[in-house]
Amino acid sequence: MIYKDYLLSDPSFSWEEYQEVISLIEDRVLSKAERALMRWEKTLHERDDFIASIAYSLDTFEAKDKMLANTPKLWDQYESILERLSKEKQGRTHGDLEESASEKGDI
Repeated sequence: MIYKDYLLSDPSFSWEEYQEVISLIEDRVLSKAERALMRWEKTLHERDDFIASIAYSLDTFEAKDKMLANTPKLWDQYESILERLSKEKQGRTHGDLEESASEKGDI
């Protein structure tokens, strides 16, 4: 895999250098549901890292517990987007092709 074999081993590689191209691809290639899913994944990872960085103490335990209690709601929203994306991809073909009976799962 290019990412693992080359980019991770090259300390001079910078994703920021390609951010404009990445944004263009995301806007033009990904569907609304795919973009939403990608944003949620990023947000959930950032949130998990943030919560993990907070040590339990008498000053922080209430805020941390509240954040942890809200986590299932956020994951439910993520799962909802994932489900919508899955439904969106069902039946998608390239061009004006119609799915075959086997592709539709009829046979």
